[in-house]
Amino acid sequence: MTLDRTHIKAITDRVCRRFPELKGISPNVRTQATPKSGRNSKSGHRAKSRFLLTFSGSASLPGGKSMQRVVRVIANSKGKVLKIALSK
Repeated sequence: MTLDRTHIKAITDRVCRRFPELKGISPNVRTQATPKSGRNSKSGHRAKSRFLLTFSGSASLPGGKSMQRVVRVIANSKGKVLKIALSK
């Protein structure tokens, strides 16, 4: 299963509103396995897939310096953002 392009676009827009320095950056999208829950184990189906979108860019700092920023977004297969993490 893959994440739909419209979902990726919506997630990218949300990230760019929160982190404007990442505007124009396309994310690296990877599938993440989700642990099986007790409710889904009876039917034998795997839990729905989650996706990790990684945005990497740099932010300008005072004094002419810059800082590398990486934003990691975990989203479900319907494009709902579950978690956003920023490393500075």
